[in-house]
Amino acid sequence: MPQLQGVGNKLTQPLYDTVQIAAAGGPRTFNFFSVPLNGVLVGTTLKTLAETNLVQAGKLESGSSFEIQALSWYIHEEIAAGTRPVLVDYIELGGGFIELKFGTKAFLQLKSAQVPGGGAELSYYSNIAAAATEYHVNRGVNTIQNRFYLDNPILIQNNESFRVEFTVPSTTTVIMDVTMTLWGDLVAPVN
Repeated sequence: MPQLQGVGNKLTQPLYDTVQIAAAGGPRTFNFFSVPLNGVLVGTTLKTLAETNLVQAGKLESGSSFEIQALSWYIHEEIAAGTRPVLVDYIELGGGFIELKFGTKAFLQLKSAQVPGGGAELSYYSNIAAAATEYHVNRGVNTIQNRFYLDNPILIQNNESFRVEFTVPSTTTVIMDVTMTLWGDLVAPVN
């Protein structure tokens, strides 16, 4: 096991979180990493490891730190009752912006279209229910290495409050789950 003597285990372990975006007008801002594992995703649906691996709201586990080296985000292919995002929804989310915040201070601000899918990208969207017309949509090569890399990694320290804000500028037409991933190294206490 990789260890930092007297500190903890150093692991390549991304942090990820999912929010559900309702079909509604905008602009709207969604906060990633604010609802932890077993917290409410929407309604009575609780977050499992399929939606997040954060165990505290907006903070790492006690004694942990995380060096953010890259970001990615993607739209899930299917959500409620077989609903699928359509081309206009994908375009709308790509027209938004992302802010990485510690407390109230933004340490990164960029257009959401500049942040790739990190290998989890949808490749095709149907614009009609019968799927007679398909649209090819992506934000670069669909590979795990396709992320927004930071030239200067950012350290989330023990008990430091953080979140990623994702602002959607206007109307979305269907319910969508969107996952944000922070890629990097986690230092966790030795158990």
